[in-house]
Amino acid sequence: MISGVPSAAGASTFSAKVTDMNLQTAQQSLSITTSASSVCAPTGSGVCYYVSPTGSDSNAGTSAAPFQTIQRAANVVNPGDMVIVRDGTYNNAAVSGVGSKLIVMSRGGTAANHVVFTAEHKWRAKIDGLNNTSATGWEFSANYIDVRNFECEGFSDTCMENYNGGSSSGGQFISITGNNIHDVGRYCTTTTTGRDGIFISNDNVTIEGNQIHDIGRGAPGEVLSGVTCVDSVNTLHYQNNDHGIYVDAGFTSANNLTVKNNVFYRNERGWSIQVYPAAVSNLRVLNNTFLCANPYRNGHITLSAPITNSAIENNISWEPTTGFLDYSNTTGYSNLSVANNLTYQGTVGAGTAPGGITLAGNLDNIDPRIVTAPSCTVDAASIPDAHLQIGSLAIDMGLTLLDVPMDYDGTARPQGIKFDLGAFELIP
Repeated sequence: MISGVPSAAGASTFSAKVTDMNLQTAQQSLSITTSASSVCAPTGSGVCYYVSPTGSDSNAGTSAAPFQTIQRAANVVNPGDMVIVRDGTYNNAAVSGVGSKLIVMSRGGTAANHVVFTAEHKWRAKIDGLNNTSATGWEFSANYIDVRNFECEGFSDTCMENYNGGSSSGGQFISITGNNIHDVGRYCTTTTTGRDGIFISNDNVTIEGNQIHDIGRGAPGEVLSGVTCVDSVNTLHYQNNDHGIYVDAGFTSANNLTVKNNVFYRNERGWSIQVYPAAVSNLRVLNNTFLCANPYRNGHITLSAPITNSAIENNISWEPTTGFLDYSNTTGYSNLSVANNLTYQGTVGAGTAPGGITLAGNLDNIDPRIVTAPSCTVDAASIPDAHLQIGSLAIDMGLTLLDVPMDYDGTARPQGIKFDLGAFELIP
């Protein structure tokens, strides 16, 4: 018996071989075809709920009588429940202005029985901020929640955040997986407040297998929604305030954050990842691919706070400005491993590494030979293909990391003798 929940459509072929006590063998080629839709698989005593744009919040939330809004499902879930969100666009013009939140998760799961929200078909359920009408897409104010395979765009402040996550002691355990997060904060503003794809300010979060791109406000001269952006008071906030992921431990804490198998590109109004302003422990940035540089500042990642007992390993940084890491903070590091990262047209660090950082096995100024590089103009239509080509020097150059047993596509690591660098394993 082969069982499980399919995460993507496709056909897989394999061979089954049996050997009896007399060492006689037989072998047969077999195949499995999976559909693209998610299968509802609640845990514990959980139930399945369904959401559809054609449903009604007065319905029971069943497959035949789905809810209309994701918030309605969020209001009733219990540990072990799974919510299947059907294709369509989910927004609410009444949720508008400063501090507005389209979906607030105040109910969560347990360690053994998470609450799971998943798009029925990957990226075909869209969480929409109505061109910056709504501030935040998804607020996590409870523990043990998984959100999978949504498209999220058009919010003025953040797509997903756990700013109101509550106590940092033993809480959260949020998984943000397989989403397409883009075009957040794409308007003209001189606010000091950052515009971010994901804002993390509580413990125990995993961000895995997402595409995070085109985040941040307009630069002077850029036309957004018919408005030409200006910076009349010369704030320069468009150069460094807006990020793919903002790790802010200044409210409670942001420890035990794992960022793995993601593809970042065209986050040019800040950094793909910023850590600021308070100390973080057990930050693990593993096997990600970073594409396109902030033209105004160094690095794809800026380290602007003390970091301890952490690892930045097996990543690819493609054409950063100067180097992969910007050491904005120069003190307070301890046991931070920066290892086996590949940087193309740059070095692993945009400057000398401060004390407490160990560098090992990094490859500088090496072309990773990805399949298709993106256009590095914000809002360009091109979508990169960050898979590796045969002959890439990123193949078999990674550390063996127990945190990353599979790649972005769900392919087992390693396919060769060692892990490949970046978000994708090359299948021989």
